[in-house]
Amino acid sequence: MPSEDPTQSTTRRRKWTGRFNKRYEAIVGALNDEFRGGSEFRPQNDVEESLQTADFREWFERQLDDEVVEPLPSRAVRNGAHYTADYVDEFYKTGLRLADEDIRQAGADIPDVSPANVASSDIHQKKLRGEYVEVYQELEDVARETGRQATREYRGAVAGSETLAATLSALKGRVRKVGESRTKNFAHSYGTRIVNDAIVERAAELGVEQIGVDVETDITIDGEPLEQWQAVLDEVTCDQCRALHGNAYKVSEIRSGDAPRPVDDTHAYCRCRYIIVEI
Repeated sequence: MPSEDPTQSTTRRRKWTGRFNKRYEAIVGALNDEFRGGSEFRPQNDVEESLQTADFREWFERQLDDEVVEPLPSRAVRNGAHYTADYVDEFYKTGLRLADEDIRQAGADIPDVSPANVASSDIHQKKLRGEYVEVYQELEDVARETGRQATREYRGAVAGSETLAATLSALKGRVRKVGESRTKNFAHSYGTRIVNDAIVERAAELGVEQIGVDVETDITIDGEPLEQWQAVLDEVTCDQCRALHGNAYKVSEIRSGDAPRPVDDTHAYCRCRYIIVEI
């Protein structure tokens, strides 16, 4: 029967959404501090619009780097030195745990090894390096888009001689609408992706050739956010995930991209997961 959250990672997704949003709220705080009565960023008639915008853009991008991105060289990111590596590790270990539980339930006798020890093998370390880079780049992309839209907002405020209060309100709106909202989306979608990646890699490592999909329940109830969906006691599943229900896919085809994947082929808030039912 479909379950509410087959990935068993709702708490982790909420935790990391909160952590990412806290970083963007630090940007909101910096804007509040900077945009006061005598702020250098107040729209000024005696300064070229392009110069005002350039100064703001430089300052704002520095805030994004300091509070959100924390830029590192690509090699350091691949090696797990960025703070987002903790996010990746948590979800990956969840996937490894679920995979081993599936395998034991299917009747296989495998060593009782912790997910952390399983993750230290070459097949998982290679996958993790890719996950670290992908999540870091997504975080960076969201921050850059936030900067781009905030700069555009500021440019318009300068051109329209908006008040400092109106300019501040518009900028905070961009931070929350773009930075926080998009980061929330990726915190959810990549969490599910990473759990499933770990399951697939563990299946491949143990020689499992075919796996199924455990789908989430239909929770389009009164417009509630997806993370608030509740399990239902029947076989109704989310319309976008329905096509995955009851099917089996070759592990080799999943790894090569020739089989459907939760999130990529469903929706950003999908919580379906691959499940090992035979060995």
